[in-house]
Amino acid sequence: MAVKTITHDGVPIEVTDAAEAVIKKLITARDSLKDELDTANREVGTLTADKARLEGETVALQAAVADAKITPDKLEKLVDERAALVSDAKRVAGDTFDAKGLDEAGIRKAAVTAKLGDKTPTSDAAIEGAFAVLLAGVADADPLRDAIADHKTPTADKAVDEARAAMLDRLFNPLKADAK
Repeated sequence: MAVKTITHDGVPIEVTDAAEAVIKKLITARDSLKDELDTANREVGTLTADKARLEGETVALQAAVADAKITPDKLEKLVDERAALVSDAKRVAGDTFDAKGLDEAGIRKAAVTAKLGDKTPTSDAAIEGAFAVLLAGVADADPLRDAIADHKTPTADKAVDEARAAMLDRLFNPLKADAK
């Protein structure tokens, strides 16, 4: 049997040709497995970074959902803002203006279109500007003047409204009251 000396990791070893072939095959397999392990470790590092990024996104999205939750205060503010915009649009376009199904931009556009017709601007910014100018040109609403002009006194109490109506009926229809 022929023996030869090979060096492995700086250590000289006396081996046969068959043993040398086995050692080279094992070294090749080891190097291949080491390369696969390095690749797997890089993938684990990438996946770990992706997981951390996704966890951060999840926290941010959960916070956004919590912030977007409609609370009674937020709902009241939204209702007040929309009511003010619809009121302003009615002042610009007239009392028959209907805002059902329209968003804020749609309300402004419909009011401007009702007032300007074919001369309505096309861009959102131009419509917003036209709405502001048209609104500034309208006299401020005066609920007392409107109530007097309509011969109505708005109250929140139904009993008061009914009593007033009965009093006015007795005043203006005295014969009817005597017949009772």
